[in-house]
Amino acid sequence: MFKHGQETRQVLAALLSAALLCIVIVCTQRFSNAGGPAIPYPHESAHGTTGAMVLYSVIITMWAITVYYRCNDAVIRRNLMTVVALFYVWIIAALVKYASQDNFVVSMAWYSFYVPNVFVPLLALFNALHSSRLDARPAVRALKRVLFALGVVLVVLVYTNNLHHGAFRFDMARPDWDTAYTYGPVYWTVFAWMAAMMLAALFVAMVASAISVISPSSTSISTCPGPRS
Repeated sequence: MFKHGQETRQVLAALLSAALLCIVIVCTQRFSNAGGPAIPYPHESAHGTTGAMVLYSVIITMWAITVYYRCNDAVIRRNLMTVVALFYVWIIAALVKYASQDNFVVSMAWYSFYVPNVFVPLLALFNALHSSRLDARPAVRALKRVLFALGVVLVVLVYTNNLHHGAFRFDMARPDWDTAYTYGPVYWTVFAWMAAMMLAALFVAMVASAISVISPSSTSISTCPGPRS
């Protein structure tokens, strides 16, 4: 009981901290001179983005609480809570990107979008592998470590784009550099990674479900069917 209560307090504290950070950034946007419309995308400005990000943060927080209390598989629950944290990274990055007037800060916030883009699909695959009990196999555990390392490499390549422009090609000397850009091979690699991870997760889940229907004793599917006791 004590452990469960301690975990609950930690989760609630983390969610409240993320929400508080969002509020601080929103207030900074509203009471600063930053926030003029971005051209040619007026909706992608501090004032045009804040409302949507606040709404997303409320939805994500509600979903996080539901996941925490209803998912009784510890591994899947931990992965889903990590997804929640990554969604908050995306929200905070968006709020910072469209509020800042510093080119370096804008670029780093922009690149931060790709942290959840890389790892959310990977965690979906990890959950599918765990649900199908495939992650108990040594080869699959080794594959997971390799995939995680590749994800880290992709994120590092995106964050260092200002050095090599392998993900986005632009001239930061231009005032519209953050809209006048083209995509490089790193971007397309990340795009292919996202598609591959999601398709792999779907494939693993569908195959495991089909096997469990044909031969219930051969595969045990782990899910989040109801509230934890």
